[in-house]
Amino acid sequence: MAVSKIIVIPKNRDDIAKLIGSNSDILGVGEATALKILTYCETEFEITLKVAICCDKYREQIAEKFKLNPASIDAIFSMFFDDQLRTDAMCWMIDKGLTEAQANRIWSAVGDLEKIDWIIDTVPYSLIAKVPGWGFKSVDEVALKLGWKKDAPKRIEEGVKYILSNEARDGHCWTYYGDVVRLSERLLMMDSADATKRIESIIKKMIKESSINHNFVGSREQLYLPPYKDREERIVNFLVSGESKNQHRLKLISHVNTEDETFKDLNPLQEQFIYKAIDNRVVLLSGGAGTGKTYVLTELAKIYKRAGLSVIGCALAGKAAQRIQESSNDTIEAMTIHKLFGIMPKGISSATVSEVLFNHNVLIIDEFSMVNSEILDRVLSNLTRKSSVVLVGDHNQLPPIDAGCPLNDIIGIDIIPTVILKSPMRHDGNLYASCNLILNHGRVQRVRQPLKFVDTDDGRAPALDWYTVASNGDEHWVANKVRDITEMMLREIGTAAYYGYQIIVPQYKGGCGVDSLNKMAQHLFQKKFHGVTTDMSKDAKPKILMYDKIILTKNDYGMDRMNGSLGVIVPGASLGQNSDGKDISSAYVKWEGNYGIKTQQLTKQSMGNISLAYALTAHKTQGSEYSYVLFVCHRSHIFCLNKRLFYTAVTRASKTAIVVGDVWGIRTAASTSDKDERRTFIPELIKQWTDKNLKNEPELSSEMPLTESEPCGVLN
Repeated sequence: MAVSKIIVIPKNRDDIAKLIGSNSDILGVGEATALKILTYCETEFEITLKVAICCDKYREQIAEKFKLNPASIDAIFSMFFDDQLRTDAMCWMIDKGLTEAQANRIWSAVGDLEKIDWIIDTVPYSLIAKVPGWGFKSVDEVALKLGWKKDAPKRIEEGVKYILSNEARDGHCWTYYGDVVRLSERLLMMDSADATKRIESIIKKMIKESSINHNFVGSREQLYLPPYKDREERIVNFLVSGESKNQHRLKLISHVNTEDETFKDLNPLQEQFIYKAIDNRVVLLSGGAGTGKTYVLTELAKIYKRAGLSVIGCALAGKAAQRIQESSNDTIEAMTIHKLFGIMPKGISSATVSEVLFNHNVLIIDEFSMVNSEILDRVLSNLTRKSSVVLVGDHNQLPPIDAGCPLNDIIGIDIIPTVILKSPMRHDGNLYASCNLILNHGRVQRVRQPLKFVDTDDGRAPALDWYTVASNGDEHWVANKVRDITEMMLREIGTAAYYGYQIIVPQYKGGCGVDSLNKMAQHLFQKKFHGVTTDMSKDAKPKILMYDKIILTKNDYGMDRMNGSLGVIVPGASLGQNSDGKDISSAYVKWEGNYGIKTQQLTKQSMGNISLAYALTAHKTQGSEYSYVLFVCHRSHIFCLNKRLFYTAVTRASKTAIVVGDVWGIRTAASTSDKDERRTFIPELIKQWTDKNLKNEPELSSEMPLTESEPCGVLN
């Protein structure tokens, strides 16, 4: 089997110099300097660089002669010796039948040939936990190549776990038994006639060993991974606990100023919410775009502050947290949920829960529609007994990523005091009316006027707040229209387009998907503002360039930035010159807004976690707000189109929304309800609690003595 692509240390001196010069870990050494080092070792020491780099005396002389830091010397050593071990391991795995890419991923994760040999022969499915980015399918391909049988018990067990995990990623906490068996049969493609019996036998074994759990609702059996029910049980325990009243209600009510002008401007539902929030420990506020959720929260925060009590706000996205603080004129201090609660992923040491959390009297969780069950469980588990909680979100928007849908579950059951705002307070023109026409009637307002710009106090801006650009055109027609409108926006509003203009698309692939439109928009932005021409050929993949608009695609705890953070790549300070006279500099990212550190250096790891952000999916923009939004809606996005997605996308606009697509696609998106209701435990758990407690037991006293800073006992 050919292994020519595997990098090995060449024997030719010039080729070794090229290899050293191309290694980004060996700072300050280009090809010319590498050639000088090689020659120096051969003439001065009469040995090769590979031998010299093993001796401390020679290493010190090389470092002093060529002004190299210890890290560069270590990198040269690793190139000669670690790469040789890697090459040996790679060749061994390829001989076993693995591809070079598969062998490289396994080596990077394990890094030891003996361990790899043992894993491959005995427990290949343990690679699911070891290789970043690999799930069951990737590891299963490796295992089958290595001779594992399709009906191996361990393979079936991992397949069942994969099915349940995949269902959770789609938002479901549990799956019916019959569906798990059917999906497992399709996934595992077992050849035996008794495949169904084998799968059912393994499922029974897994239930007995508690690696998965089951539950009956009526005669139907549910299967689930243990954490998902545990989390929702803790959430329900918190919501139905006896501590239902706000500890500070008497103090707060005395500071309600009904004569205050802002209080007088509250509509009846907003005023009703104020009194519910004062009286109750946990309340929920929902409502569509422009109904005044932030306005009423600001008024509530003022009452708390007049009473000498503290308020803290949080949201899943940094931009949403920033908007809470800015919209309330700094009345509400805010930060991300992850920062406030010290939430870290597995494998990373937990951060300290912010001291701010223990000193506040009311916690406001904004954009609650984005919060899944896992996040809500971790938030509620860290609250103190003195804390009141205000949950705020638009239940009409897209549900959260991953399992659970707490906002819709809680609204549907009405277990805590809830107010749903309906009357508009902003978007007096077509924008607000059009958003609600989609939401309430499943129709789209057609504004056929061409896109024009006018002078405003903030500069040039579109003349109207709602446009529809539609025909029966194909993807190519839509992509061209997006390009034309983007060119107009760049010409009229200039560099404000970096943060003020956002293209939103339902899916990544296709001629008018995120990937394609990002490539097009990057070309326009770079050429217009920086004179750089990017490769627009069909097969060319866009590269991140200086001054590109980017988004963080994974939480980066080193930079204290969360998935979804937006920024622009900017030049970093010069790090001086290497020994070849070439300037060494580092790229930085200038983050949007004022949340956290404004400008940070990009590490090698963070460079792998960013992508272009000229075009984004609706999920990626949730919690954000832009002056101008262009929403692409075409029949090619058929599997993604629904009312929630359409509504979420256009309500990201604060000034103008432009809908571009074909007539069928636009109508279908506006009129299609999201019928894929999430399978969660909260509704059934609430029903069980209600049947058990409300019929037979008196309500628990809310006047019980409370500890100021002790975490809530019902969550332990």
